[in-house]
Amino acid sequence: MSDFLFAFILCLLAGWPSHSASLVARLSARLSNMALLSSLALLACITSAAVAVWAGTALSPALTRKAALILLIFALCLAALEAVLGRKAALPQEPTRSAGAITLALFMSLLTDAGRFLLFALAALTLFPLATALGGVLASFAVLMLAALAGDKWDVTFASRKLRYVPAGLFVTAAIVVFARL
Repeated sequence: MSDFLFAFILCLLAGWPSHSASLVARLSARLSNMALLSSLALLACITSAAVAVWAGTALSPALTRKAALILLIFALCLAALEAVLGRKAALPQEPTRSAGAITLALFMSLLTDAGRFLLFALAALTLFPLATALGGVLASFAVLMLAALAGDKWDVTFASRKLRYVPAGLFVTAAIVVFARL
């Protein structure tokens, strides 16, 4: 249960100022089919979390507990940097309405964000990688759906420059707490 909660909280915080949330918010403002966008977002969340957790689980036998904790500290610090230095997703002038292109763009955006690196580090550390993956999928999908509902207001109100410091500060605090346990 704690694996699920850690993954859920970390991915929720990492997804809030993420590039993928901004992309979904801007796509939902331009596309009329919300059901299609939400199903594609869910598919991208599931596949990207599965890849990250699979890679972390594959790496876990090669790591000692201390090395896995150092990997988690590194992931938390990178998540803080991404939260502070992140930028809005650029949309093409005429966005495609192709489901495959939208899914691929979301998948790549999710796979390369801080939330998936945190899932990778948690999967290398935890005993229940399936719970870690489930927490990451649910949190990421929740953030993407909130961004889709907010539309163009997402970047201005919910993911503004000032609010990005909140998850960054929480990530740095978590990294310090984990470092103190080494």
